[in-house]
Amino acid sequence: MIKKIYTVLFAVFFAPMVTFSQNLTIDEAVSESVKYFSTKLKAGTKVIVLNVESESKNLSDYIIEETNTFIMNDTKLSPVVNRSGLSNVLKEKNINDLNEIGETMAVQIGKEIGTSSVILGSISKLGEIYRFRIQALNTADGQILGIQSLNVRQDDVLADLLKGGKTSAKPEQTIISEEATTPDETIDETDDSQNANANARARLEAKMESRSVSAPQNAKTHEENPNITRAAADKKDDGKSYFLLSIKFQQFNNYYPSDNSTYLYPYESNSVFPGSFNLEIGGIQYNEGKGNTVIGLTDWGPGLFGAGVFLGRTTLKSKIFRFRYGVDFGFWGIITQTLEVSSIGNIAYGRLRENAMFGGPHINFLLGYNPVYFSFGLKTYFGSYSEYDMKLWHASEGSLNLTENKTGFTAMPVINIGLTFTF
Repeated sequence: MIKKIYTVLFAVFFAPMVTFSQNLTIDEAVSESVKYFSTKLKAGTKVIVLNVESESKNLSDYIIEETNTFIMNDTKLSPVVNRSGLSNVLKEKNINDLNEIGETMAVQIGKEIGTSSVILGSISKLGEIYRFRIQALNTADGQILGIQSLNVRQDDVLADLLKGGKTSAKPEQTIISEEATTPDETIDETDDSQNANANARARLEAKMESRSVSAPQNAKTHEENPNITRAAADKKDDGKSYFLLSIKFQQFNNYYPSDNSTYLYPYESNSVFPGSFNLEIGGIQYNEGKGNTVIGLTDWGPGLFGAGVFLGRTTLKSKIFRFRYGVDFGFWGIITQTLEVSSIGNIAYGRLRENAMFGGPHINFLLGYNPVYFSFGLKTYFGSYSEYDMKLWHASEGSLNLTENKTGFTAMPVINIGLTFTF
């Protein structure tokens, strides 16, 4: 009794689902066939979808284009989407209609245009449904690499494709009787036949052109799917060059050896205050997902002036977040000073440092969207400094004693925040 109940429940709930899954839409049928061939053919196999016979040219063209698109996006196969070579081969063989191509001729054509396999198909009405058959042939020996048949139900898409573009019947050959025509008339009929062949060939070339498929916007990159052209992959990776303009506020902090150097605290520091400004003008040249970047830059502010050039790279795969890294080369003159007032007498003590900086590593984080990015940067300049001790005697009408104390190596970290514009 329990088995009977389960059987009834299965028939009521699951049988309709099984029946429905067998009758696919035309898009589902194309997708399933492409998935099937992706398991039968090796990755990188060059394949051409040669022909799909149907009662409608619109339907045939649609299936061929969608098959190429699915192959390009969802498999590792390499579809031939430039059909100019096929058009030339058809001209040589005097083939005016793709429906004339059988399996043997398809294999021969595929071999001549350099593909490893050809795909042929057909779709025809079978009762209330349509039967979609598709197969792949090896161009080396004509062996069938895979064949699949699927039931397709008539939905809105299929109905629209069947409305127009009915495939015309093949032209019947006209047999001209020698008794019924004069020699001149026979020549005229021959000319008409040649004109008909020329017109048919022109229509076939137009059909080849209409079946050409360009790489879609969401195609995989060239490394993931080698059949896609480099131009399409570059478009996916934002493959363009940029003019760059950046304005930033920045703060320098000078590090130098301490007078009372210890193992834990070998350096002292003081900031360049107030802060300074940075102006960058340059360009980013696209190169495989990254941009070779050259930027002329200048810094100016109280006690600071410098100019140089940044050489590095900028990531371009994301339009939202970008990362720039490289090195600054140039010259920066930076003056820092400290002042101390003695608690005894009218004597003031100070220290003056003149820094000659020559560049160093530079990184920037950019967040925004073309063309405006918020920029946060870190860089460090390296160079040398000269240190002077100052003593001011107020009692002697402001006389100043200035003596050079030491010189040495210095490093100057910089934090800058601002906006970067790319055009």
